[in-house]
Amino acid sequence: MKAVFYIFTFSAFCLGQSSFLGLNTWTQSNVLGLSGGGYLLNSQNDFRNAAMLVNAKRHIQFDVIKYPAGISSQSIAGAAQTKNHHFGFKVSRISYGIFEGRSIDNVRTEDYFAGDIHIQGGYAVKSNSGKFDFGFNTGILLSRLQSHYANAITFSPTIVYNGRLVSLGVSAQNYGRAIQHYGKAKEPMDGVLVGSISRSMQSLPIEVEIDYLYASKSDNTTIFSGIYTVSNEIYIRGGVSSNKLDLMTDISFLKNAFSDFGIGIGYRTSELNLDMNIYSYGPSGMVFSLGMAIFY
Repeated sequence: MKAVFYIFTFSAFCLGQSSFLGLNTWTQSNVLGLSGGGYLLNSQNDFRNAAMLVNAKRHIQFDVIKYPAGISSQSIAGAAQTKNHHFGFKVSRISYGIFEGRSIDNVRTEDYFAGDIHIQGGYAVKSNSGKFDFGFNTGILLSRLQSHYANAITFSPTIVYNGRLVSLGVSAQNYGRAIQHYGKAKEPMDGVLVGSISRSMQSLPIEVEIDYLYASKSDNTTIFSGIYTVSNEIYIRGGVSSNKLDLMTDISFLKNAFSDFGIGIGYRTSELNLDMNIYSYGPSGMVFSLGMAIFY
């Protein structure tokens, strides 16, 4: 157990660099409905807090997300358990589309493709007292732009404290080291430190969470999210973040109200989970997603 704690404490400093910007793109359906939050609300949480694997049932999950401008993502993930050890995997693909090729003289050339593939494996274990969950995931990013390639190794250590009133989580997201660059330029690698606090309401079937995301080279973000359980089979999720303040315009009060706003609905049984989510990031853009998990 001490070894797991040491990995969490020192990993971000030992690796020295943080990850490619594309690693922060959402690739799992339920994250849209929570506006990027929900690090502790869902054990299938886009591999962003691997310690939550201790609560995950054995499953395999498929997700599809449709972004504007022809951008899309697809992912497959799963979780399993052996005695007190919990394992997970995830393979996600982001397609930025096919672009028209042009030379420096503006002569039409061959069209080209841009996209990322991220392959990850995760591990989690519960402490002897049951108060702490430790986890990490690691993987490799394969990025392509036209005929150029860039690769990076990623590592994300996490810890969760399970208190009587609240749960607390800390994670270092997508820290790693580039092993190949597109060219002479060094791609920026921006990891994110995340602090989370969640609580289940005793009198209502609601779970709420607040996440604070710290990034050294971009604005910090606070996310408010929650899940309302309508019945044993149906639940609704929603979320909003402090990014809303940067997206507000003088165009329309209604459009401002729904900017940086996520909502989703899900249906679950003992063998299946289905969900659909929508995220509005501004007056002119919406993201749609579908997800399906099979428990076995």
